[in-house]
Amino acid sequence: MTEDVPVTASQLSDFVSRTREVTERYPQMNEDNTKSKLLRDFLELLGWDIAFDAELEYPVTIGTTRNYVDYALSPDGSTPILFVEAKGYDTTITDSHRDQLHSYLRQTDVDWGLLANGEQYEIYRRENVDDGVTIRSIAKLDVEDLPAHADYIRLLTKDALTSGRAGDVADQIFEIRRAKSRLERRKDEIADRIAAVLTDDVGEIVSQEATTESKELVDRLIADLEDRTENTGMRADSTPEETTRDTATTGSSRPKTTAPAENENEDSESFWDEVESCVGLRRTEDTVTLREDTTGVTDYIDFVTFLFENGYLTRSDLPIASGEVRYMINTKNEHRDGQEMYIPKEILDGVFLETHQSTEDKKRKIVQLGERFGVGDD
Repeated sequence: MTEDVPVTASQLSDFVSRTREVTERYPQMNEDNTKSKLLRDFLELLGWDIAFDAELEYPVTIGTTRNYVDYALSPDGSTPILFVEAKGYDTTITDSHRDQLHSYLRQTDVDWGLLANGEQYEIYRRENVDDGVTIRSIAKLDVEDLPAHADYIRLLTKDALTSGRAGDVADQIFEIRRAKSRLERRKDEIADRIAAVLTDDVGEIVSQEATTESKELVDRLIADLEDRTENTGMRADSTPEETTRDTATTGSSRPKTTAPAENENEDSESFWDEVESCVGLRRTEDTVTLREDTTGVTDYIDFVTFLFENGYLTRSDLPIASGEVRYMINTKNEHRDGQEMYIPKEILDGVFLETHQSTEDKKRKIVQLGERFGVGDD
Protein backbone atom coordinates (compact mmCIF):
# COMPACT_ATOMS: atom_id res chain seq x y z
CA MET A 1 0.00 0.00 0.00
CA THR A 2 1.09 3.62 -0.62
CA GLU A 3 2.67 5.24 2.42
CA ASP A 4 1.51 8.55 3.91
CA VAL A 5 4.33 10.90 2.90
CA PRO A 6 4.71 14.60 2.15
CA VAL A 7 4.68 15.60 -1.50
CA THR A 8 7.54 17.90 -2.47
CA ALA A 9 7.84 20.62 -5.08
CA SER A 10 10.47 18.48 -6.78
CA GLN A 11 8.04 15.57 -7.09
CA LEU A 12 5.39 17.89 -8.49
CA SER A 13 7.91 19.19 -11.03
CA ASP A 14 8.52 15.61 -12.09
CA PHE A 15 4.77 15.10 -12.36
CA VAL A 16 4.47 18.18 -14.57
CA SER A 17 7.22 16.83 -16.84
CA ARG A 18 5.48 13.46 -16.97
CA THR A 19 2.18 15.21 -17.80
CA ARG A 20 3.80 17.04 -20.69
CA GLU A 21 5.25 13.79 -22.07
CA VAL A 22 1.86 12.12 -21.93
CA THR A 23 -0.14 15.03 -23.34
CA GLU A 24 2.27 15.58 -26.23
CA ARG A 25 1.72 11.97 -27.26
CA TYR A 26 -2.01 11.90 -26.46
CA PRO A 27 -3.33 15.48 -26.84
CA GLN A 28 -7.00 14.45 -27.15
CA MET A 29 -7.44 12.20 -24.11
CA ASN A 30 -10.99 11.55 -23.00
CA GLU A 31 -11.97 11.23 -19.36
CA ASP A 32 -11.11 7.55 -18.93
CA ASN A 33 -7.66 7.96 -20.46
CA THR A 34 -7.01 11.11 -18.44
CA LYS A 35 -7.80 9.23 -15.25
CA SER A 36 -5.60 6.25 -16.10
CA LYS A 37 -2.65 8.19 -17.57
CA LEU A 38 -2.55 11.27 -15.30
CA LEU A 39 -4.94 11.51 -12.37
CA ARG A 40 -4.25 8.12 -10.85
CA ASP A 41 -0.55 8.95 -10.56
CA PHE A 42 -1.42 12.37 -9.15
CA LEU A 43 -3.59 10.89 -6.39
CA GLU A 44 -1.01 8.25 -5.52
CA LEU A 45 1.59 11.02 -5.33
CA LEU A 46 -0.60 12.46 -2.56
CA GLY A 47 -0.39 9.23 -0.59
CA TRP A 48 -3.67 7.64 -1.71
CA ASP A 49 -3.67 3.99 -2.71
CA ILE A 50 -6.36 3.70 -5.37
CA ALA A 51 -6.71 -0.05 -4.86
CA PHE A 52 -7.48 0.29 -1.14
CA ASP A 53 -8.61 3.89 -0.55
CA ALA A 54 -10.78 4.68 -3.57
CA GLU A 55 -14.30 3.74 -4.51
CA LEU A 56 -14.89 4.43 -8.19
CA GLU A 57 -18.23 5.76 -9.43
CA TYR A 58 -19.44 6.50 -5.90
CA PRO A 59 -23.24 7.04 -5.90
CA VAL A 60 -24.70 10.37 -4.75
CA THR A 61 -28.43 10.94 -4.92
CA ILE A 62 -29.59 14.49 -5.70
CA GLY A 63 -33.36 14.75 -5.58
CA THR A 64 -34.58 11.73 -7.50
CA THR A 65 -31.47 11.48 -9.66
CA ARG A 66 -28.66 9.07 -8.92
CA ASN A 67 -25.25 10.54 -9.82
CA TYR A 68 -21.75 9.12 -9.59
CA VAL A 69 -18.52 10.72 -8.36
CA ASP A 70 -15.41 9.52 -10.20
CA TYR A 71 -13.36 8.89 -7.04
CA ALA A 72 -14.51 8.79 -3.43
CA LEU A 73 -11.35 8.60 -1.31
CA SER A 74 -11.43 7.29 2.23
CA PRO A 75 -8.75 5.99 4.59
CA ASP A 76 -8.92 2.21 4.80
CA GLY A 77 -12.33 2.04 3.13
CA SER A 78 -14.19 4.09 5.73
CA THR A 79 -16.39 7.16 5.13
CA PRO A 80 -15.19 9.25 2.16
CA ILE A 81 -13.33 12.46 2.99
CA LEU A 82 -12.40 13.58 -0.54
CA PHE A 83 -14.38 13.57 -3.77
CA VAL A 84 -12.51 13.79 -7.07
CA GLU A 85 -14.47 14.73 -10.16
CA ALA A 86 -12.45 14.08 -13.32
CA LYS A 87 -12.83 15.50 -16.80
CA GLY A 88 -11.02 14.62 -19.98
CA TYR A 89 -7.86 16.45 -20.96
CA ASP A 90 -9.77 17.36 -24.12
CA THR A 91 -12.40 19.17 -22.01
CA THR A 92 -12.06 22.67 -20.58
CA ILE A 93 -13.40 22.96 -17.04
CA THR A 94 -16.52 25.13 -16.91
CA ASP A 95 -18.87 26.50 -14.26
CA SER A 96 -21.27 23.62 -14.92
CA HIS A 97 -18.51 21.17 -13.96
CA ARG A 98 -17.84 23.16 -10.80
CA ASP A 99 -21.55 23.18 -9.96
CA GLN A 100 -21.58 19.41 -10.44
CA LEU A 101 -18.84 18.87 -7.83
CA HIS A 102 -20.37 21.46 -5.49
CA SER A 103 -23.71 19.67 -5.59
CA TYR A 104 -22.04 16.37 -4.65
CA LEU A 105 -20.36 18.01 -1.65
CA ARG A 106 -23.56 19.72 -0.53
CA GLN A 107 -25.51 16.45 -0.57
CA THR A 108 -23.00 14.58 1.59
CA ASP A 109 -20.79 15.03 4.62
CA VAL A 110 -17.66 15.08 2.44
CA ASP A 111 -15.75 18.31 3.11
CA TRP A 112 -13.13 18.27 0.34
CA GLY A 113 -13.35 18.19 -3.44
CA LEU A 114 -10.92 18.16 -6.35
CA LEU A 115 -11.96 18.97 -9.92
CA ALA A 116 -9.26 18.09 -12.46
CA ASN A 117 -8.73 17.40 -16.14
CA GLY A 118 -4.95 16.91 -16.15
CA GLU A 119 -4.33 20.55 -17.12
CA GLN A 120 -6.41 22.32 -14.48
CA TYR A 121 -6.62 21.41 -10.79
CA GLU A 122 -9.24 23.06 -8.58
CA ILE A 123 -9.50 22.47 -4.83
CA TYR A 124 -12.71 23.10 -2.88
CA ARG A 125 -13.85 22.81 0.73
CA ARG A 126 -17.36 22.42 2.08
CA GLU A 127 -18.28 24.53 5.11
CA ASN A 128 -21.33 24.66 7.34
CA VAL A 129 -22.51 28.26 7.80
CA ASP A 130 -25.43 29.86 9.62
CA ASP A 131 -27.76 29.69 6.65
CA GLY A 132 -26.74 26.28 5.35
CA VAL A 133 -23.73 24.94 3.44
CA THR A 134 -21.27 26.84 1.27
CA ILE A 135 -18.49 25.60 -1.00
CA ARG A 136 -15.32 27.69 -0.92
CA SER A 137 -12.49 27.65 -3.41
CA ILE A 138 -9.03 26.94 -1.99
CA ALA A 139 -7.07 27.18 -5.25
CA LYS A 140 -7.42 27.00 -9.02
CA LEU A 141 -4.11 25.95 -10.55
CA ASP A 142 -2.81 25.11 -13.99
CA VAL A 143 -0.59 22.03 -14.01
CA GLU A 144 2.51 24.20 -14.51
CA ASP A 145 1.71 26.02 -11.25
CA LEU A 146 1.63 22.89 -9.07
CA PRO A 147 5.30 22.92 -7.94
CA ALA A 148 5.12 26.59 -6.91
CA HIS A 149 2.00 25.83 -4.85
CA ALA A 150 2.93 22.55 -3.24
CA ASP A 151 1.54 23.90 0.04
CA TYR A 152 -1.97 23.89 -1.44
CA ILE A 153 -1.55 20.44 -3.01
CA ARG A 154 -0.41 18.99 0.33
CA LEU A 155 -3.85 19.82 1.74
CA LEU A 156 -5.20 16.87 -0.27
CA THR A 157 -2.70 14.29 0.95
CA LYS A 158 -4.15 11.34 2.79
CA ASP A 159 -2.21 12.23 5.93
CA ALA A 160 -3.27 15.90 5.98
CA LEU A 161 -6.95 15.07 5.52
CA THR A 162 -7.12 12.17 7.96
CA SER A 163 -5.21 14.07 10.66
CA GLY A 164 -7.42 17.16 10.36
CA ARG A 165 -4.45 19.45 9.69
CA ALA A 166 -5.80 20.33 6.24
CA GLY A 167 -8.98 21.70 7.80
CA ASP A 168 -7.01 23.85 10.26
CA VAL A 169 -4.95 25.32 7.43
CA ALA A 170 -8.05 25.95 5.31
CA ASP A 171 -9.62 27.86 8.21
CA GLN A 172 -6.54 30.09 8.35
CA ILE A 173 -6.65 30.70 4.60
CA PHE A 174 -10.32 31.71 4.71
CA GLU A 175 -9.79 33.99 7.73
CA ILE A 176 -6.96 35.80 5.92
CA ARG A 177 -9.12 36.15 2.80
CA ARG A 178 -12.00 37.55 4.85
CA ALA A 179 -9.67 40.12 6.43
CA LYS A 180 -8.35 41.07 2.98
CA SER A 181 -11.89 41.41 1.64
CA ARG A 182 -12.91 43.69 4.55
CA LEU A 183 -9.87 45.88 3.93
CA GLU A 184 -10.60 46.10 0.21
CA ARG A 185 -14.26 47.04 0.79
CA ARG A 186 -13.50 49.67 3.42
CA LYS A 187 -9.99 50.81 2.50
CA ASP A 188 -10.93 54.46 1.90
CA GLU A 189 -12.85 54.65 5.17
CA ILE A 190 -10.04 52.96 7.13
CA ALA A 191 -7.36 55.14 5.53
CA ASP A 192 -9.37 58.29 6.35
CA ARG A 193 -9.75 57.22 9.97
CA ILE A 194 -6.01 56.53 10.30
CA ALA A 195 -5.21 59.90 8.72
CA ALA A 196 -7.69 61.65 11.04
CA VAL A 197 -6.07 60.12 14.14
CA LEU A 198 -2.61 61.28 12.99
CA THR A 199 -3.87 64.76 12.12
CA ASP A 200 -5.73 65.16 15.43
CA ASP A 201 -2.70 64.00 17.38
CA VAL A 202 0.06 65.85 15.49
CA GLY A 203 -1.70 68.76 13.79
CA GLU A 204 -3.00 69.91 10.41
CA ILE A 205 0.57 70.33 9.19
CA VAL A 206 0.75 66.57 8.52
CA SER A 207 -2.75 66.21 7.05
CA GLN A 208 -1.73 65.77 3.41
CA GLU A 209 1.14 63.40 4.17
CA ALA A 210 -1.01 61.43 6.62
CA THR A 211 -3.71 60.92 3.98
CA THR A 212 -1.20 59.69 1.38
CA GLU A 213 0.70 57.45 3.79
CA SER A 214 -2.50 55.98 5.26
CA LYS A 215 -3.77 54.94 1.83
CA GLU A 216 -0.41 53.37 1.01
CA LEU A 217 -0.43 51.56 4.38
CA VAL A 218 -3.82 49.99 3.66
CA ASP A 219 -2.68 48.99 0.16
CA ARG A 220 0.42 47.33 1.65
CA LEU A 221 -1.70 45.47 4.18
CA ILE A 222 -3.94 44.16 1.39
CA ALA A 223 -0.92 43.02 -0.62
CA ASP A 224 0.63 41.42 2.48
CA LEU A 225 -2.59 39.51 3.20
CA GLU A 226 -2.59 38.26 -0.39
CA ASP A 227 0.92 36.92 0.15
CA ARG A 228 -0.04 35.38 3.49
CA THR A 229 -2.82 33.52 1.75
CA GLU A 230 -0.35 32.08 -0.76
CA ASN A 231 2.15 31.20 1.97
CA THR A 232 -0.39 29.56 4.29
CA GLY A 233 -0.47 25.84 3.60
CA MET A 234 0.91 22.43 4.44
CA ARG A 235 4.70 22.72 4.69
CA ALA A 236 7.00 19.99 3.46
CA ASP A 237 8.44 19.69 6.98
CA SER A 238 5.01 19.06 8.56
CA THR A 239 5.82 15.36 8.43
CA PRO A 240 9.20 13.98 9.44
CA GLU A 241 10.41 12.03 6.46
CA GLU A 242 11.62 13.14 3.03
CA THR A 243 10.54 11.34 -0.13
CA THR A 244 11.76 10.33 -3.54
CA ARG A 245 9.82 8.83 -6.40
CA ASP A 246 9.86 5.22 -7.56
CA THR A 247 10.32 5.21 -11.33
CA ALA A 248 12.37 2.06 -11.71
CA THR A 249 9.66 0.01 -13.30
CA THR A 250 6.65 2.15 -14.10
CA GLY A 251 8.04 5.62 -14.75
CA SER A 252 5.30 7.07 -12.54
CA SER A 253 5.79 9.54 -9.72
CA ARG A 254 4.60 7.38 -6.85
CA PRO A 255 6.21 8.43 -3.59
CA LYS A 256 8.01 6.17 -1.17
CA THR A 257 9.75 6.90 2.11
CA THR A 258 13.52 7.05 1.79
CA ALA A 259 16.39 9.21 2.88
CA PRO A 260 17.20 12.06 0.44
CA ALA A 261 19.61 10.96 -2.28
CA GLU A 262 23.22 11.87 -1.57
CA ASN A 263 23.73 13.53 -4.93
CA GLU A 264 20.64 15.70 -4.39
CA ASN A 265 22.17 16.97 -1.14
CA GLU A 266 25.42 17.67 -2.96
CA ASP A 267 23.61 19.56 -5.73
CA SER A 268 21.77 21.66 -3.16
CA GLU A 269 24.93 22.46 -1.21
CA SER A 270 26.81 23.32 -4.40
CA PHE A 271 24.10 25.72 -5.57
CA TRP A 272 23.76 27.53 -2.25
CA ASP A 273 27.56 27.73 -1.88
CA GLU A 274 27.59 29.51 -5.26
CA VAL A 275 24.84 31.85 -4.06
CA GLU A 276 26.77 32.69 -0.91
CA SER A 277 29.94 33.34 -2.89
CA CYS A 278 28.31 35.51 -5.58
CA VAL A 279 25.43 37.20 -3.76
CA GLY A 280 26.33 36.92 -0.08
CA LEU A 281 23.18 35.08 0.99
CA ARG A 282 23.67 32.04 3.20
CA ARG A 283 21.18 29.16 3.36
CA THR A 284 20.41 28.10 6.93
CA GLU A 285 17.96 25.22 7.34
CA ASP A 286 14.64 26.41 5.81
CA THR A 287 15.54 30.07 5.32
CA VAL A 288 18.38 32.37 4.22
CA THR A 289 20.48 34.87 6.12
CA LEU A 290 20.35 38.28 4.47
CA ARG A 291 23.07 40.90 4.24
CA GLU A 292 22.87 44.36 5.79
CA ASP A 293 19.72 45.29 3.86
CA THR A 294 17.10 44.91 6.61
CA THR A 295 14.08 44.95 4.27
CA GLY A 296 15.61 42.34 1.97
CA VAL A 297 14.74 44.27 -1.21
CA THR A 298 18.32 44.53 -2.49
CA ASP A 299 19.05 40.92 -1.50
CA TYR A 300 15.92 39.71 -3.31
CA ILE A 301 16.73 41.67 -6.48
CA ASP A 302 20.38 40.55 -6.47
CA PHE A 303 19.39 36.91 -6.00
CA VAL A 304 16.88 36.88 -8.88
CA THR A 305 19.37 38.76 -11.07
CA PHE A 306 21.96 36.08 -10.19
CA LEU A 307 19.55 33.35 -11.32
CA PHE A 308 19.13 35.04 -14.71
CA GLU A 309 22.80 35.88 -15.22
CA ASN A 310 23.89 32.31 -14.49
CA GLY A 311 21.24 30.60 -16.61
CA TYR A 312 19.17 29.15 -13.79
CA LEU A 313 16.25 31.32 -14.87
CA THR A 314 15.40 32.35 -18.44
CA ARG A 315 12.65 34.42 -19.99
CA SER A 316 11.00 31.21 -21.17
CA ASP A 317 10.32 30.37 -17.48
CA LEU A 318 8.18 33.49 -17.12
CA PRO A 319 5.76 34.39 -15.77
CA ILE A 320 6.31 32.81 -12.36
CA ALA A 321 3.12 32.74 -10.32
CA SER A 322 2.75 33.75 -6.70
CA GLY A 323 -0.87 32.69 -6.45
CA GLU A 324 -4.02 32.33 -8.49
CA VAL A 325 -3.85 35.96 -9.62
CA ARG A 326 -0.48 37.46 -8.67
CA TYR A 327 2.87 36.99 -10.38
CA MET A 328 6.19 36.95 -8.59
CA ILE A 329 8.12 37.68 -11.81
CA ASN A 330 6.65 38.67 -15.16
CA THR A 331 7.66 40.15 -18.50
CA LYS A 332 5.10 42.91 -17.92
CA ASN A 333 4.39 45.12 -14.93
CA GLU A 334 1.08 43.39 -14.22
CA HIS A 335 -0.61 40.38 -12.70
CA ARG A 336 -2.84 37.81 -14.34
CA ASP A 337 -5.92 39.99 -13.78
CA GLY A 338 -4.30 43.00 -15.46
CA GLN A 339 -3.65 44.86 -12.19
CA GLU A 340 -0.23 46.49 -11.86
CA MET A 341 2.38 44.93 -9.61
CA TYR A 342 2.93 46.61 -6.24
CA ILE A 343 6.41 48.15 -5.92
CA PRO A 344 7.85 46.38 -8.99
CA LYS A 345 11.53 46.52 -9.90
CA GLU A 346 12.64 46.07 -13.51
CA ILE A 347 15.67 43.89 -12.78
CA LEU A 348 16.43 43.26 -16.46
CA ASP A 349 15.06 44.78 -19.63
CA GLY A 350 11.41 43.72 -19.65
CA VAL A 351 11.64 41.56 -16.49
CA PHE A 352 9.66 42.81 -13.50
CA LEU A 353 9.97 41.57 -9.90
CA GLU A 354 7.33 42.46 -7.31
CA THR A 355 9.10 43.54 -4.11
CA HIS A 356 6.41 44.69 -1.67
CA GLN A 357 6.62 41.56 0.52
CA SER A 358 7.70 41.47 4.14
CA THR A 359 11.30 40.50 4.85
CA GLU A 360 10.29 36.98 5.91
CA ASP A 361 8.24 36.52 2.74
CA LYS A 362 11.22 37.59 0.64
CA LYS A 363 13.35 34.99 2.41
CA ARG A 364 10.76 32.30 1.67
CA LYS A 365 10.57 33.30 -1.98
CA ILE A 366 14.37 33.23 -2.31
CA VAL A 367 14.38 29.66 -0.97
CA GLN A 368 11.45 28.64 -3.20
CA LEU A 369 13.09 30.05 -6.34
CA GLY A 370 16.44 28.53 -5.43
CA GLU A 371 15.03 25.07 -4.80
CA ARG A 372 12.89 25.16 -7.93
CA PHE A 373 15.29 26.63 -10.47
CA GLY A 374 18.72 26.24 -8.87
CA VAL A 375 18.72 22.89 -7.08
CA GLY A 376 15.98 21.39 -9.26
CA ASP A 377 17.32 22.81 -12.50
CA ASP A 378 18.40 19.42 -13.78
